[in-house]
Amino acid sequence: MKNVSFMNNALKFGLYYALFSILFTLVVYLLDIKMYQTAASLSIMVIAIAVGVLFILYGIKSYRKNGLGGKISFSQAFAQGFVIGIISTVVSVIFNYILYEFIDPGYLPNMLIEAVDYMESQGIPEEFLEPAIERIESSMTTMGQLKAGLIGGPIMSLIISLIVAAAIKKDTTTPEIS
Repeated sequence: MKNVSFMNNALKFGLYYALFSILFTLVVYLLDIKMYQTAASLSIMVIAIAVGVLFILYGIKSYRKNGLGGKISFSQAFAQGFVIGIISTVVSVIFNYILYEFIDPGYLPNMLIEAVDYMESQGIPEEFLEPAIERIESSMTTMGQLKAGLIGGPIMSLIISLIVAAAIKKDTTTPEIS
């Protein structure tokens, strides 16, 4: 047992998770993937959730092994996973803010125009189109993205941490009987 502290482990895996999120954001940005299209949006969401599960899972397993000697309770596992997710969220949101506000301030307005053009080309009736455009306009700003990240990140971390903690809360110091 290496005797790793709760925060050191959470910080390590939270930063790894954030680094992956930043690299993933850059790939989506550089490849100019259209997030308003359903297939792209669903694919990115599935990848993001799967990666979140993996980083939180490995972070909790690492803490169980190196910080707790192989035993972890549900609350310890949940807390570790949630803090990993929060650290990743904060770092990722800061990066996104810098990207959308300073590196490419025209990116979100261009995405808004493209999203509206796409919806109009799909023949969506006007009574559905206007409310949809209003929702997209409010979210396609730097502050809208910041708000969405700071709300969505902790919620996603909470859900993932609950599921992973429930699955992983076991004692690995006793041999399993086959």
